[in-house]
Amino acid sequence: YEQQRQVLIRVKQIFGLDDDPEPQPNAASNASPEQGGEQGPGQEDAAASAGADAAASIRNRFPHITARQWEAREPVRQLLENILTHQAELCEGLRRAILKDSLKGPSPFERAAEISPDYSEELLKRRVQESNLREVRRLANLLLKMKRAER
Repeated sequence: YEQQRQVLIRVKQIFGLDDDPEPQPNAASNASPEQGGEQGPGQEDAAASAGADAAASIRNRFPHITARQWEAREPVRQLLENILTHQAELCEGLRRAILKDSLKGPSPFERAAEISPDYSEELLKRRVQESNLREVRRLANLLLKMKRAER
């Protein structure tokens, strides 16, 4: 547990998420510090109000996090968002490349793999061939015995 705690402290230091020992304000006073003040209600555009509503709903879900902690977490959130966006773009590019390859059709190696027999079928074929060869040998031996008997 001590190692886990040390790792957690180290990760928080790396991302700048050190815990504040300040007392936590109640949820009503922490709801949305951006809503009061400088701007009038007619000056906000629809995108900003939607963003504020989303931020307020997130803050309502996590009332124990102060506004200062939200500000400290914003660079980390931006970093993670950029990483996820980059990964999503890479996955989309890979998906498009696979789709493009699949539309071209199978390569000669893929065709050969499709045509080649399955391993389980190969074993069965070998057994059948060996059985047939045993039968031919038995018939040949029988014919040789019959030929000797005629003499």
